[in-house]
Amino acid sequence: MSAAHELFVQHGYRGTTLTDVAKAAGVSDRTIYVRFATKADLLKRVLDVAVVGDALPIALADRDWVNTLMNAETLEERLATDAAGTAQLMDRIAPVLAVAMQAEAEETLIAAAAQAARESTLEQIRAFWEKLRADELISHDIDLEWVIATSALLGNAETYVQMTRTLHWTPHEYERWRLRTWRHLATVPAE
Repeated sequence: MSAAHELFVQHGYRGTTLTDVAKAAGVSDRTIYVRFATKADLLKRVLDVAVVGDALPIALADRDWVNTLMNAETLEERLATDAAGTAQLMDRIAPVLAVAMQAEAEETLIAAAAQAARESTLEQIRAFWEKLRADELISHDIDLEWVIATSALLGNAETYVQMTRTLHWTPHEYERWRLRTWRHLATVPAE
C-alpha cells in the first residue's frame, strides 16, 4: 500500500500505473493485477487504508478514539477527542484525497466511493451531535439541524484539503480551529 500511496501522491492518478506500483513494491505485475483489477480499485484501497491509518480489518467507527468521542463523560473531552482524531485522519488522507478528487471525474468507482464518504461523514457528524444532545451535553436550544449541516460542510475532507491549500494550515492549526469551531457550535443557542 505504501508504494501505491507514494506513487499516487507524487505522480497523480493519470501518472501512476499498476506496473509502476508493482515495480516500486518489488512484486510482479501479476501480483498487483490479481489483487486489484483496476487502478481505481487500488486507489480506493489506498484511500481506505489512509482513513483508518492501517490495514487492520477494524472500521473507523470501531476505533478507540471514535468510541471516546462518542462516549466520553464531558463535552470538552468529546470535542477535544474529535478535533485531535479528525486532524490526524485528515493529515493522513489529504494527499491521496487530492488524487482521488482528480480521478473522481473519470472513474465511476472513485466517484461512488467519494459520494459514499460524503454521506458517511454527514451520518457520523449527525450521530455525534445527536449523541451529545441525548447525553444532555448540549442545550436543547441549539438548532441541531443547522449545527449538523454546518459542521458536515466544514468538517468534510474536501474542505480540509481546500483549507490547507488556501490557508497553509498545519494539522495542529486545523485541530485548534476545529475544536474552537465545534465548541462554538455546541454552546451558542439558536437565534
